[in-house]
Amino acid sequence: MTIPRRALTATVVAAAALATGASGASGAVLALPAGLCDRQAFSTPFAALGDTAAYAPVPGGDFEGKLTGWTLTGGAATVTDRVDNLGKGGDTRALSLPVGATATSALMCVTTDYPYFRFFTRSKSTSILSNLRVDVIYEATTPVTVIPVALLNGSKMGAWQATPQLTTGVVLATIAANLSAAQQILAGTKPIVGAGPMRVRVTAIGGVWEADSLYVDPRMR
Repeated sequence: MTIPRRALTATVVAAAALATGASGASGAVLALPAGLCDRQAFSTPFAALGDTAAYAPVPGGDFEGKLTGWTLTGGAATVTDRVDNLGKGGDTRALSLPVGATATSALMCVTTDYPYFRFFTRSKSTSILSNLRVDVIYEATTPVTVIPVALLNGSKMGAWQATPQLTTGVVLATIAANLSAAQQILAGTKPIVGAGPMRVRVTAIGGVWEADSLYVDPRMR
């Protein structure tokens, strides 16, 4: 479910005001940074699963080439994997995450019109102790905003499958980005600012995981 932009604006303003003790908006028009980002290609990669929403790929999120802007730790690396999850051909590699490994994506432009993201993943073990933690990171806020969004369990993901729609956390990050300026925003002397670009971070806990085909869903319907 997506939230109407007017409600999102009210949420950001109210949360910022409550956090700082500010009150008494001037009646000035407050607008959320929204809309689609430039230079993004859209497709419907999850249509075969009944999700016909348009998605934009996260840079490097197909793991077929150089992972420019990505940070891999703990032995995370791309490996040969010819399972064609999207059914469009050319899918020959995936991200491998040994136990304790972390992969943090390149920056991805998002606005409050980008509510969800999805990707394909599998656990190499069906143990209940095998988990994949998924976080989103907004580095443009002060301090940096890190939002846990999912803990996927290997007992249910022993074969390749798409994750559910996972929240980008962009509304919470937008609130965080505007807390220090709540009084000026309510007085109409400063606009609401965006949360900035997002990174996705995945961490393998208690098992080996693989991931592929990372996409973000903008609101285009």
